[in-house]
Amino acid sequence: MTARSRVLANGLVAALVEWLVVVLIIPEIGDTMDPDNQVPGGLFSALNLDKPHETRVLAKFATYERMRNGLEELSFAKHYERFSYAILDVKLGDKYRDMPIVRLVTETRSDIIWMLAFGVVLVGALFLMVGRDPAEPRSVSQSIPGVAKERGRAAYEDRQRSSYG
Repeated sequence: MTARSRVLANGLVAALVEWLVVVLIIPEIGDTMDPDNQVPGGLFSALNLDKPHETRVLAKFATYERMRNGLEELSFAKHYERFSYAILDVKLGDKYRDMPIVRLVTETRSDIIWMLAFGVVLVGALFLMVGRDPAEPRSVSQSIPGVAKERGRAAYEDRQRSSYG
C-alpha cells in the first residue's frame, strides 16, 4: 500500500491504520463483547445464574453472539492466542498437559489452518502491491496538467507539419 501511494506519508498512515484494525481492534471487540468478560469471575456467576438460565439469556442475544464469534474468528491474534495457549498450556487446566505433540497439533488444526491462510493472503497481497515495477517517476512538467497538455499538443503539431512538409 505504501509503495503504491503517491504520497509516502499517506501510504504509511493507511498501512498503520489497517494493521491496528487487524491486530488490535478486531480481537478486542470480540473479547469485550463477551458478556462473561464484563465482570471479574463472569457476569453470570455474579448474577448467580446457573447454566440453564445462562443459556436462556444468551438465546435472546443469538445475533449478537454470532457477530461476536464472527469477529473473533476473523482475528489472526485470536487464532494465534488459542494455538500458543494450547502449546504452552496456559489457562487451560490439564487439557493439553500430557498430550503428545501430534495430537496437540490435530486438536488445534483449525487455528493452524487459519494462521496459514492469513499468511498466504498476506504474502499474496504483498506480492500484488509490491511485486510489480514501481511507476515511472514523473517529471515536474508531467505533474502540471497544463504543461503536459501543451507539450503533447506541440509534439502532435510538429508531427503533422513534418508529415505534410
